[in-house]
Amino acid sequence: MPITYGKPLLEPPAYFSIAGMYGCSKSEIISRLRDAERPSPSIYTPAVDLFIAVLEKKISFKGAIVQASRLPEPQNRCATNVLLEADNFLSLESAHCITKIPDIALPIGSELKINVSPIWLRRIGNIFRVLSLYFWKKKLTSGQLSAVGAIIKGGISCCRSDLSGLEIDLIAISENDLLSRRTFERYGWDRLKPLNEGDLEKFLSLFRESWREYRANGPRTPQTRHKKDLFSP
Repeated sequence: MPITYGKPLLEPPAYFSIAGMYGCSKSEIISRLRDAERPSPSIYTPAVDLFIAVLEKKISFKGAIVQASRLPEPQNRCATNVLLEADNFLSLESAHCITKIPDIALPIGSELKINVSPIWLRRIGNIFRVLSLYFWKKKLTSGQLSAVGAIIKGGISCCRSDLSGLEIDLIAISENDLLSRRTFERYGWDRLKPLNEGDLEKFLSLFRESWREYRANGPRTPQTRHKKDLFSP
């Protein structure tokens, strides 16, 4: 599909994008930053909204499927596939009060920060848990999941230390290459295995170096080229 570059990034992309760079070389990180200049299509927003509405019991599962079917493509297919894979989880979970946690960011030096958004706080009776949703098509590696965990944990520690002791539910519904379809995964801190402080700093140091080089190169001449669509549902 034709791609037109957007404006150069003025700040690092959000946390899932950066965690997805874990294990990349400097040149690969710079390439991904350039790709991030192109605003992502809002394929995943309806899936997220419907998932949370069902989890809060504000709408039935069948009602959410009907609403998903009325969306245009590719939002329709993405939301439907996400909901179908999450059916058991959504059916078994009791009604929850869910609120978005605002203003969470992880400072990473050189006046840079990673925006840790969106994440939510859900109340289950008298218990509170952090909620993060990953509905992108590409499955995260174990290392990237560890990077996500470390970034979320660090952001919460910096900005909302009162939530630091809470368990997390990171719900990942992405494509399994072996099955050629999306699969449901639920990660707590134990499964995420957040990077330790030294490994996180090593990764962030490489990211900062890549960011400086990316910014030093200046804006590119806007152009249109063809590239495989990375945002397929």
